Amino acid sequence: MSWICFGLACFPHNLYLWTRRVYLWDENQYSLYSTINQVIEQVMSLIAAPVLHKLAVHDCLMGAGASFLSFLKMLTLGLTTSPSQWWVIYLFVIIPSAIPSAAIRAQMSKICDPGEVGRVFSMLAILEVLWPLADSAIFTAVYSSTLDFYPSYEHLVGAFCGVFEICGFLGLRLSLEHVKNRVGRGAAEEELAKVEDPAKSC
Repeated sequence: MSWICFGLACFPHNLYLWTRRVYLWDENQYSLYSTINQVIEQVMSLIAAPVLHKLAVHDCLMGAGASFLSFLKMLTLGLTTSPSQWWVIYLFVIIPSAIPSAAIRAQMSKICDPGEVGRVFSMLAILEVLWPLADSAIFTAVYSSTLDFYPSYEHLVGAFCGVFEICGFLGLRLSLEHVKNRVGRGAAEEELAKVEDPAKSC
């Protein structure tokens, strides 16, 4: 559940107000960026998902990779302070931001009991609806309180949340690998014991 929270936090908030303040954009410039971002982002997600699946990339690694790109985006926007840096925001339109959420669901469907999958997915759906209410309030408060001295500060907070999302994916990957190795060792020891028992009886 915390993955979803950190994942939603690792996205730009109050972006329209921020671009007006930092980039000095008007509504037409922001609308152009928003349209380009939405189209390319969706196309990249549609391309990246089947390609990564074809390459047999682990769900956790897919999620960690996409989360790392989102972290870089938030960190870069957090360090952006001048209207002359308007081009920076366009560098990250290629990020397939839908990958982490898809990776979370794919991994949940594999590690949960079949009878629990529907219940877990329902909880995730409810969380995705309710959490943005608190998330927006938090980041709006951060933006309002730092607007006078550093308008980009909220993006640094989002980047900080992105670190936890990356660590969650990598931590689960290492945990699953540890469990897999332990199960493999247990099976190997059982096979060895079966081979040794007939030998002892002789």
